[in-house]
Amino acid sequence: MKSYNSIISRVHIGIATALISAGAAMVVVAAKPGVRSSGVDPTEIAPTADNTIVNRSIPPGGSLSPAHVPAAFVPRPTPLAVVDPGAELGLNFSGLNFFNQRFDADGGNQFSVEPPDQALCVGNGFVVEAVNDVMNVFDTSGNSVLPDNTATNVVSGFPRDVNHAVDLNSFYGYAPAIDRSTGLRGPFVTDPTCIYDAAAHRFFLVVLTLEVVPTTGAFTTVNHLDLAVSATANPTGAWNIYRIDVTNDGSPGNTGGPCPCLGDYPHIGSDAYGVYLTTNAYPWGPGDFDGAQIYALSKSQLAAGAANVTMVHLDTTGTVSAPPSWPMPFGSVTRAPPCP
Repeated sequence: MKSYNSIISRVHIGIATALISAGAAMVVVAAKPGVRSSGVDPTEIAPTADNTIVNRSIPPGGSLSPAHVPAAFVPRPTPLAVVDPGAELGLNFSGLNFFNQRFDADGGNQFSVEPPDQALCVGNGFVVEAVNDVMNVFDTSGNSVLPDNTATNVVSGFPRDVNHAVDLNSFYGYAPAIDRSTGLRGPFVTDPTCIYDAAAHRFFLVVLTLEVVPTTGAFTTVNHLDLAVSATANPTGAWNIYRIDVTNDGSPGNTGGPCPCLGDYPHIGSDAYGVYLTTNAYPWGPGDFDGAQIYALSKSQLAAGAANVTMVHLDTTGTVSAPPSWPMPFGSVTRAPPCP
């Protein structure tokens, strides 16, 4: 396992000014209160026929290995009955779809992209959804709460109503995925995923961004994680964006190859202290896997929009279990100036 500190660049962007494939994505917000399926709760163990409770503890001297637990002591939960489809569904609405993706708020300067790789997070009365490569913010009734951009979203001479959706290239401060008037390509943004952290009152949306040659669209092998953090609990306002270069993060191990590497399939989680990003590193050249990468960042600093954020990178190549402690030093990372 290796660890080291990276540089995170941070920009500040507002959805209202920068504007925040999918077949239609279905968004499920909440279940109806008080609705339960019939049958025994899956966390319960039903009594025996004579209404006594079986002692399912391991007998004295018995092995702790599940393979050696006597059959009489193996739990046998009662199966649950099948309920009518939708009986526990409270609210659903149509989310982002392929039309939003292709004819987005950037004037149609998008590619047709599949699969959608949906990101969905809910908090503070908002539903944030992103797919490859657009996003939207809804209220809990399914209404977009972003500014209406129909009048300015002109494609082939006609304004296109995309239900206020905004392309991810614009959201992260990049050039269009493709400028259809010049043919120039912007960075390739993909794999969105997000969470709402109730303790910090912030939305966190991360994507993988691959740099390309603008004239050809060829990948340069440079790629980075772009972590957007809402400045408040309201995702329709300003966001702070942190960029983490992952191009050289990975180790060959037994089957991989030397970096440059692709930080594929990013995911995100959080606890009381940190926000954690993960990727699967693959070499651009020969080899097939260079290990899972973990990036631990200070949640309090991210929530505050700090210019310098503490981060530790862990390369898990060759490890069998997590380290018992964090013996490596924490460093400081800096931010970039705001986008123009």
